[in-house]
Amino acid sequence: RCGLPMTHHEQSGYFFRTFCICACLCLWVAGCTSVNPLAPRPISQTFVAHGPSPLQDWVDKLELASGESAFHLIQTGRDALAARLALLDQARYSIDMQYYMVRDDSSTQLIIQHLLQAADRGVRLRLLVDDIYGLKRDRILATLSAHPKIEVRVFNPFLARGRANPLRLFEFLQKSSLNRRMHNKLLVVDNAALVVGGRNLGNEYFDSEAETEFTDLDVLTLGPVVHQASLSFDEYWNHPLAV
Repeated sequence: RCGLPMTHHEQSGYFFRTFCICACLCLWVAGCTSVNPLAPRPISQTFVAHGPSPLQDWVDKLELASGESAFHLIQTGRDALAARLALLDQARYSIDMQYYMVRDDSSTQLIIQHLLQAADRGVRLRLLVDDIYGLKRDRILATLSAHPKIEVRVFNPFLARGRANPLRLFEFLQKSSLNRRMHNKLLVVDNAALVVGGRNLGNEYFDSEAETEFTDLDVLTLGPVVHQASLSFDEYWNHPLAV
């Protein structure tokens, strides 16, 4: 019947099928979860300890001159993981973490275990992650955020969530600001000790994966410069793009 006008019955069937398809698409899109960029985002600042802290004791034992800080290079991946775990276990007041990439693998799960143990001790944890690799980890982040001592924010998030959300590609193409990623990588504990460098959280950064190993470098830092890193964290944490 190519080129011939449709009958009334055929027109009714065509419009009905079109309506059903559009309705299904609308329900699919509406069912996709989303992020509210206007959600309440309390301003918070880095924590300054007013009591005894094992990490502050480390600083005091160094007997640094006024204004000086101490630095130690962390060259191997296993040492980098051990340093992070050691700082988390020594935490008494606060943990601030800022990472571009957070994997869902064995080393990251180990770090999360120590984070939860610190939170159970009453340590305040603020975790800020970039959202470019966080789309598949909403459940993990939401689970952490459910802890009363843990707050999680994602930097510059996609508003459309879910692996099969058709709006995500459209959003990426239309919203040029989505290219503003946060590559910072730091861990600050009790505002007294800092690990900063090129390593994200994942097996390939900690010599925990046989097939892949990134050659990278971190620095363990004690002293006044740690407070400067904390102020940098606060700037990102309280930025409108951190949701």
